[in-house]
Amino acid sequence: MGIKGLVSVPATCFWSLVGSTTAHPDNHYLTSRALVGLAELAALYRRFDPTAPLLHLNDASLERGGLFDIRGNWQFPHETHGRGTAIDVRANAATGAIPPANYSEFIQLAQDVGGRAAIHNPGTTNQHFHVTF
Repeated sequence: MGIKGLVSVPATCFWSLVGSTTAHPDNHYLTSRALVGLAELAALYRRFDPTAPLLHLNDASLERGGLFDIRGNWQFPHETHGRGTAIDVRANAATGAIPPANYSEFIQLAQDVGGRAAIHNPGTTNQHFHVTF
């Protein structure tokens, strides 16, 4: 079952798209509302810390939604990404990650635009904010 109307997350001066794989070369689709929320969040975050790296956006949704199978085993590690209302934002030791000093403000800014940001996979190399709108 697919979801109609998901839009591709475009390249902007506020973020960088990362995480494409051979299995999922195009994994940055959101609903229009989620994309507006993401744009608002990114602009507010840039105003808060103009020296911070661009947000590095990883998994959102596939072009038609549905099960986002990151391991090729068709189980459910990314089930909330299938609706086009969630996106992952790098928050680990990798280049381009949100610095730990900005975590609290990022969470608050997400709330300010009607979203929710929560750390997933804490303490791992895959630590990231899972942001829903």
